[in-house]
Amino acid sequence: MSKFKIMTPVPGWTGSVGAAGTETHFIDGRAELDVTDETTAGRLAYFRSGGYGIEPLDKVGVDEAIRRVTMTTVQEYAELKRESAELDRAAELDSLRDEVARKRERQVKTDAEAEQAPEATGRPALPDPPDSDKVADWRAYAVKNLDVTDAQARAMNTQELRARYDAAVTAHEGTEGGVR
Repeated sequence: MSKFKIMTPVPGWTGSVGAAGTETHFIDGRAELDVTDETTAGRLAYFRSGGYGIEPLDKVGVDEAIRRVTMTTVQEYAELKRESAELDRAAELDSLRDEVARKRERQVKTDAEAEQAPEATGRPALPDPPDSDKVADWRAYAVKNLDVTDAQARAMNTQELRARYDAAVTAHEGTEGGVR
């Protein structure tokens, strides 16, 4: 399961440590130990407590290697069940984050469409009136936006056309809409 390089407390020592048949052989102060069962986990624990240098050869640390091989089936089942629940919660959170992001995108799109849409009255919002005081500009604006015929506009002066615009704004604001 996990592999470790073991270094003797006495540099360069060559020999065996452990009971016959389960000993660990050191050459020039170094050995490798593959922790696959309780016996090898026990040797790893012995080396750690005896001051031997221990270097993982994979990404599993000493405590984790010992825990993995000494865990009962019930403990392993409980841990796997806990890890599975954590993964499920993480997947659920990812799903919720995605849903929130989609809702935000829809809201931004809805807000942008609302800004460009005609007012709630079904009538388009009145565009801004002319900046000038020229009667020709106001007449053209009135014909285009205020339901005034060309003949009516020609019969009005700038003040009358402004009054017509003000009345249209007031009528427009009196509804759910308003002037943009």
